[in-house]
Parts: sequence; structure tokens; C-alpha cells
Amino acid sequence: MTTAAKEILESALKLDPSERERLAEALWHSIDDPAVVDAAWAEEIQRRVAAADSGQIDSTPWEEARDELLAELKQIQPRDR
Repeated sequence: MTTAAKEILESALKLDPSERERLAEALWHSIDDPAVVDAAWAEEIQRRVAAADSGQIDSTPWEEARDELLAELKQIQPRDR
């Protein structure tokens, strides 16, 4: 993620949940063709499920994934708090 994108994310995370939801929706709709994106995600999901079901990939327990994500978020949060 670029520095500019990180700064925007930091600002967006300060918004109340309903404002963040509207912002996310506006960003989503700014993509040229959401139907193409939806189809690509559906295909990717099917590919990942098949890989998980066949044992081709390992999964990460939710608690571990959550902790990693929270650690990453702390790194991009403003340090002035």
C-alpha cells in the first residue's frame, strides 16, 4: 500500500461505522465494472476452496490471523494517540 493510501486509510478509520460503510461502497462502485470483479472473486473463491478441500494449502487458525491483522493495523494507526 502506498503512503498516500495508508494516510487515506488512517483518516477513513477515524470515521464512524456508517460513514466508513458509505465510503467503502463508493470506492467499490468506482471500479470500472463491478460485475467483472465479482466474477473474478467468485472464481478465486472456488479455486481456494478446492485447494483447501484437497489439502493443497494450509490454513491459519482465526485467532492467529486476527492477531497478525491487529498487529498490522497498529503499525498504520497514527502514533499521536
